[in-house]
Amino acid sequence: MSISIHIQTLGLKTLDENGNRNPITDMIIGILSQFSRMERDFLISRVRSGLSNARKNGKVLGRPKGSTLDNRSLLKKYHKVASDLKAKISMRKISKIHEVSLVTILKVKKAMISEDLAEAV
Repeated sequence: MSISIHIQTLGLKTLDENGNRNPITDMIIGILSQFSRMERDFLISRVRSGLSNARKNGKVLGRPKGSTLDNRSLLKKYHKVASDLKAKISMRKISKIHEVSLVTILKVKKAMISEDLAEAV
């Protein structure tokens, strides 16, 4: 079974009425995909160059030191979230109750697992 893609703005179909591949459309799609790859490579190069120049000019990149919490501090700050996770309450419900994001709940859950592993050793 074959499925034809129809690009209306360009008036192109990947298959003709008999189900045969259209070589012109294949060529155009190949060229467009190559342009896309080249643009992506140029973008990556420009970003890397900009980061390199920023570093050369003394700019400190990334998150400021000390702005993240270690596992113990995270569990202390979100102890109610941790207790609700232990009580098997759903993450979405915990999110609504404590007005925290699902990502925060996942971080707390990961910290709980890490602490449990550390205590087991």
